Amino acid sequence: MSKIYNKSLVGLTTVNAILLVIIYVLYYRTPISNNDRIKTKLNVHKIIIDTESGKIAGFNQKINDDRMQVFLGIPYAEAPIGKLRFQPPKAKQQWNETIDAVNWPNPCMQPDQSLQLNNYNFSEDCLYLNIWSPGGNDSLKPVIVVIHTGAFVFGSASESKYNGLFLAHHAEAIVVTFNYRLNFYGFFYRSNMTDIVPNVGMLDQVEAFKWIHKYIRYFNGDTNRITLVGQSSAALSIGMHIVSPLSQGLISQAIMMSGSPLQVNELNEPEQVDKFWSNYLHYMNCYNTENMIDCVDSKIAKNRSRLVSMEMVKQLADDKLFVNIPIMIDGHFQPNNPIKLLNNLPKKNLSILYGYTNDEGSWIAMLEDREQFGTHIRSHIQSLYQAMSTAELFLNKMFTSLPINKTKIIDYYLNHLLKIHTTQMDMTTVDTIILHRIITNMLGDRYIVCPMEKFIDSLLATKNSSIYQYYWQYKGNPRTSIFWNTFQRVWCGKWMGSCHSFEMFAIFGIPFLQPALFDHSDRLVSMELIQMVKYFIHKRRLPWPMLDIHHKIFYNIDSDYEKFIFGNNFKNYDCEKTWNNFYSNKST
Repeated sequence: MSKIYNKSLVGLTTVNAILLVIIYVLYYRTPISNNDRIKTKLNVHKIIIDTESGKIAGFNQKINDDRMQVFLGIPYAEAPIGKLRFQPPKAKQQWNETIDAVNWPNPCMQPDQSLQLNNYNFSEDCLYLNIWSPGGNDSLKPVIVVIHTGAFVFGSASESKYNGLFLAHHAEAIVVTFNYRLNFYGFFYRSNMTDIVPNVGMLDQVEAFKWIHKYIRYFNGDTNRITLVGQSSAALSIGMHIVSPLSQGLISQAIMMSGSPLQVNELNEPEQVDKFWSNYLHYMNCYNTENMIDCVDSKIAKNRSRLVSMEMVKQLADDKLFVNIPIMIDGHFQPNNPIKLLNNLPKKNLSILYGYTNDEGSWIAMLEDREQFGTHIRSHIQSLYQAMSTAELFLNKMFTSLPINKTKIIDYYLNHLLKIHTTQMDMTTVDTIILHRIITNMLGDRYIVCPMEKFIDSLLATKNSSIYQYYWQYKGNPRTSIFWNTFQRVWCGKWMGSCHSFEMFAIFGIPFLQPALFDHSDRLVSMELIQMVKYFIHKRRLPWPMLDIHHKIFYNIDSDYEKFIFGNNFKNYDCEKTWNNFYSNKST
């Protein structure tokens, strides 16, 4: 949608424009070999790492002619079972027997989500991490720590898309993935149950960072160059770690993709979280039982799908559109609203790369109304009047403690069409797609884009961070890519833009690791993203101007090289006119 982003180098001087193009060619358009299908083969010869606390056994895995060290399923905390259930993680202490880290770890308890997993043995004993290292005895390498996504409902470091082999090799870095408690077992809270600690899933994440900080040097990792990477709820997590007092000193850089801690700003209050889980106990028919935890356990043991699903989140929370399980302001991990925490953030030089896709809202609309916003639209919006009515229906489902001026917001997003068409005029099929996209753009702004922009602006105001932005417009070809053929049918329809979520497949080089499912264009974009990440983690910057509060230059990611390379982000203007007060109202 051309109104949202200026697809040229408007606002840049001619010299700067030429400079940026030269930088782009030098760093990002290096040709990839014609043989872009990278083969992997396993060498089962074990390698032993001797740490201060005990030995860890992994194995070598070859990628082309290079050897990578792989460690799967290292326990970073004691199993959160028995007396440790619903309690902060207990650090893994000295161990006598060698840890045999050669198998993918158990995923944490969650409902069935049709994930591609390397281990389907769901368990509460799940606090493990995986490491991929180029090895060698040369200088220490930067560390990429990936938080898996899944709305705190589902997900695992054992998902096939989180295989760190290709990324570690091509970024010349250590890659770490890890599990953390999810769902009921990671985020349950009741105000009258003082023996239940809130946000233990987030405390697991902190414990994983502490383990990495302590031991990663044995795997040739540099503790002074640790970059968190995450998309969607994982980016939300990263934002919380940036401001949480418990995470200070554990990270130095971050890559935040399509997520911010301000997304569910008002759903994090203790009374809201208590209400959420009270509703869940009623759903499970366990609210009035003598031991509510045992009641829930027994029913989950019979049917794991009784755990919270994304669809259920919308029913349990006051906001009927968003699907993340709420992370409570608990006075400990999250002592206050993130904006307030940012205002009091200790001075430190963080390097941050953030960005989002050009269609962040289609999935939100689709999960709510598959007739009008499914991958194949069954019921087209026929007029501007109907579009306004549909937008109002979505606005009615949003939760905010401040009143929403629906007329103002609807007018803002539909205003440019109102000047062209009357509300009674029938629209052509092409025009109705525009109406659908405007509404999904409104939702994407509300839940993804504007909370990210507000969070980044607050960081910029501290003047302690170096921040860069990308803008994702890539959408693969369903005719030549099996992955995109499936993706278009189940998640990102032809009428939609570049949808929420493909970036993690690209950053891990999955188009290379599973070449039969992807095409050459997918691999080009994947390598482009990996090279950008490599530059960022090694140099703590990117080869184009960083953001300031007044000027935002983004780097465009797309396979069409004829399109613009850089552009100016004017999204702040849209956010200021519509949503920003909802993310900042608690900062005063």
